[in-house]
Amino acid sequence: MNFLAHFHLAGSDPGFILGALLGDFVKGPVHSRSFSGQISLDKLPATTVSGIVLHRKIDAHFDSHPQIKQLAALLPNRSRRYNGIVLDLFFDYALSCNWQRYNKESLEVFNAAVLNTLAAHKDYFSADAQAFCSRLIEHNLLENYHRQQVLNNIASRLGQRLGKGELIAQALQSLWRQESQCIDSFLTIYPAIQANIKQQREELLQRPAP
Repeated sequence: MNFLAHFHLAGSDPGFILGALLGDFVKGPVHSRSFSGQISLDKLPATTVSGIVLHRKIDAHFDSHPQIKQLAALLPNRSRRYNGIVLDLFFDYALSCNWQRYNKESLEVFNAAVLNTLAAHKDYFSADAQAFCSRLIEHNLLENYHRQQVLNNIASRLGQRLGKGELIAQALQSLWRQESQCIDSFLTIYPAIQANIKQQREELLQRPAP
């Protein structure tokens, strides 16, 4: 999952919101010294580690979902290694385009709440997480994932950073050409993921990660 979906699935707890971001930047087992050395845990909400654990559970559930594997088959063989990235981006697009199906509050209100939580704590993040958080705020990305050109630009930058040129962007283009089918799949898959992750989130709130 990409960032909009991660923040949406995190719920309203500040620590889970922070974990939705930090899950992409903090590596290693949650009880390891290297993990705790990457962020200032003592300055963050107590549920932040549980939020990072939830982030990892979301990614694992998404990647192993049978219908996600079917969607991945629509992508070119040459981009197979990056299918997860491309589908993550598309799902943020689909969620943004169908936001009112899953939320009573507007995307603008949701975005403001997430950014306020991040801004209040970002000084305690690792340097790369701080840099991304600043870009998220500066470019208001969460409100703009419904714009295909925004996703195209992100895909191009990822390809350049990974040394793969336009490979990722071209794979995303293949999903745009099959947008209706892919949106239909999203509308089937996402509610099931929501239900599963809601249960796991509640379990983590009752029994926090160590």
